[in-house]
Amino acid sequence: MLGWAKMDNTKRIEYEEAFRRYVGELGVRAFGLGRHGLVILLKALEVNEGDKIGVCGYTCFSVIEAVKVWGGVPVYLDVDEHLCIEPQEILRQEGNSLKVVILQHTFGVPGRLEELLSACKKIGAKIVEDCAHSLGCFWKGEQLGKFGEGAIYSSEWGKPYSTGQGGLLTVNSKELLDEVDRQIEELALPALTKSELILECERRLYPVIRRSRLGRHLLYRCNKFHGKGCFNPGSEFSLYRGYIRLAGKMTARAGLKQLED
Repeated sequence: MLGWAKMDNTKRIEYEEAFRRYVGELGVRAFGLGRHGLVILLKALEVNEGDKIGVCGYTCFSVIEAVKVWGGVPVYLDVDEHLCIEPQEILRQEGNSLKVVILQHTFGVPGRLEELLSACKKIGAKIVEDCAHSLGCFWKGEQLGKFGEGAIYSSEWGKPYSTGQGGLLTVNSKELLDEVDRQIEELALPALTKSELILECERRLYPVIRRSRLGRHLLYRCNKFHGKGCFNPGSEFSLYRGYIRLAGKMTARAGLKQLED
């Protein structure tokens, strides 16, 4: 049992197992933010300084942050009519020039997934699926998230499946799961109690405060406390102790309720 798993995390493990059953993946790990899971997954895939990572030209800046944390270079790939990556954009890249391509299923739409998978294979790029919008979405009878090395899910306020803040990482191989756990052991810390309490208050008050301008302003201010605020595209991100946080008990409990509903 890993060191981080020896902590009082029974509820989080229960949440991870419930999510694993729901998506049918080999392994799931839950974090305080979706970008935390992406940072761990990219490192487990051996992304290092200078490695080029293909990203959707229309994406959340949290994805770019996760790439830059390791010194990776985001390569913005133009989009098609679905606001997903245009497959020809991948094929225009030189062989082995992209270490990973993050296939974003924008608004739950997989785009031309068969062509995208083929293009990634042709240039030798590993695949991470960005399923922030697509929990419960299928392609040819299979849930999205099963077509790459792993996938990232977000459960922040703006997503159909929401715990206020939070995210999950899924992987499709035992070897990658073992490496993910090694990275978690080295880099991740438990959730901060103060953050968990504030987020729990937000979850309870959200149905009321979202109806008023003052309430939305207060929610925005609280989200800035969690680290969710405005980004500067020119920012240089660095990994510091406490940057990556595991999902707390209250968030895990909220996630379990969402899955039951």
